[in-house]
Amino acid sequence: MVLQHPDFWDDEALKDIIAYRGDRRQVWDSTDIAGPWLNLMRNALNAQIFSFGHQDFLAVSATHGTAHLALFDQPMWDKYELAAFARAKFTTNT
Repeated sequence: MVLQHPDFWDDEALKDIIAYRGDRRQVWDSTDIAGPWLNLMRNALNAQIFSFGHQDFLAVSATHGTAHLALFDQPMWDKYELAAFARAKFTTNT
């Protein structure tokens, strides 16, 4: 898929990320809903802010694949039966 117009993505959020001038940032490529990506991001955020005192730390996730299903709330999971895409381990969006 080729994105040709800013309406095809969250252009405002992307502009904010590009304009961010803090010294500390980390980008995560999150693809598997069963992977540890959410805990890893939380641990990095906690370490940077609370252990190292980097209040300007920015964590961004490029979330796709089955990990993308974690971004939908439970009513969406129910309406579109998303548990079928998330494998047997995930019957609800917990």
